Amino acid sequence: MPDKCATRVDATSIAKQLIATLGEAQVLQIARECRWLRRLRDITPLGLVVACLSTLGASKATWIADILRTFNAFTGLSIRYKPFHNQLRKAAFPEFMRRLLERTLEKMTRPARPAQPDSEASSENSVTSCCTTEVRSR
Repeated sequence: MPDKCATRVDATSIAKQLIATLGEAQVLQIARECRWLRRLRDITPLGLVVACLSTLGASKATWIADILRTFNAFTGLSIRYKPFHNQLRKAAFPEFMRRLLERTLEKMTRPARPAQPDSEASSENSVTSCCTTEVRSR
């Protein structure tokens, strides 16, 4: 069983990073877009995502109850197992997590370098060709 203090710290740091990257409003929007969230209740999308990432990424999780314990420690609520399980078993939950990961990666990665015109590309190739060294075999 994960240490409650360590789990709470991990969950808090993950939450801060997720909010800094996407923002809580963006997480709610993604949850609504994929129809995982209809009404905002005690089990919030941000809390559930943070609990899942914290438990699965930072500690050994064997049961769904491990994620629930992290969620309860992070939020300070006392959610029972069955309502928590019902949120995880929704058909839209995997789609919600996929879209969340997709948007997070879009925000965190730099865009690819735009294509260069032929004149710039040829001058760059000449620079790299003159700077490469030839490897000789014995």
